[in-house]
Amino acid sequence: MGHCFELAALDRSRFRHFLVKTIARIINRSNNPTVFGANATFVYELIPYLHESIKIVDLTHSFVPESDYPVERASLPYVGRLATRVVINGKTKQDYANLYQAEGVPDDALNNILVVHNKLNYPYWDLAQKDYSLPPLKVLFVGRNSPEKRIGLIARVAHALRDEPVKFTFVGPDLERATAYATRSNLHFMGELTDSEALARIYQEHHVILIASRREGFPLVLAEGMAHGAVPVSTDVGGISHHVQDGKNGFLVENSEDANLIVQAIVTRLRYLVDHPEVLPKLGEAAQTEAYRSFAPEVFDRTWRELLTS
Repeated sequence: MGHCFELAALDRSRFRHFLVKTIARIINRSNNPTVFGANATFVYELIPYLHESIKIVDLTHSFVPESDYPVERASLPYVGRLATRVVINGKTKQDYANLYQAEGVPDDALNNILVVHNKLNYPYWDLAQKDYSLPPLKVLFVGRNSPEKRIGLIARVAHALRDEPVKFTFVGPDLERATAYATRSNLHFMGELTDSEALARIYQEHHVILIASRREGFPLVLAEGMAHGAVPVSTDVGGISHHVQDGKNGFLVENSEDANLIVQAIVTRLRYLVDHPEVLPKLGEAAQTEAYRSFAPEVFDRTWRELLTS
């Protein structure tokens, strides 16, 4: 049985160094421990005090360019102590390759990087049940109100299509706050949904899952939408292009610095789907195939069980 302890207060404690050493001593006295860290520098502060025999695994979802990679850089002195470094897509593995090269980390350090894709928590759904008939084209965004998600940009897409047979649904907390009132005429806000079955029904009812993020690893909601036959339309960021092939199982748009270009590119793709409804079932089927090929729950569970317990 595992035990979880909240250590966030350490970031503000004047006794941080003492507490780090104390936690390391507790780990060292444990029976066959595995230390796991994700997206935080704390694990790397522990490493100098841990016995050499202790297995250490870390996880990186994606690099954050605007922050100059503080977590990833903090890990560099300890790359040799990591039994496995897990990333969720090939793009992040390449980011590490670039960072290692720039910082003089030996090439063989890449050998302990393992790609483990996110896990789908939904059973296979028969697409014969999906209604692809138009109008309207039903477009879905699922996510939090966070700057990198660019909710306002999606609202601008909706506003540009306000007089056309396209309807937009937003699922997530406080998303209205990220949109201008004038852009909400064909937006439907559902708030946060914590019921997975209710969310599955939303995916099933929509034709498109839309992502306009500035950065991502690979958003789980994109995989969930694809698993339910929703066609992905997304900015080409993070590892998305490893699973979304433009024109084959969805559409990618360039992540331009010019927001107007992104809006126009997404609008163009959605208009294409309105004008060519016959492609929706083909793209949706290809999207579902990719989702269950890459994000199979049994592969995820087996891999992580072996990583943390063997």
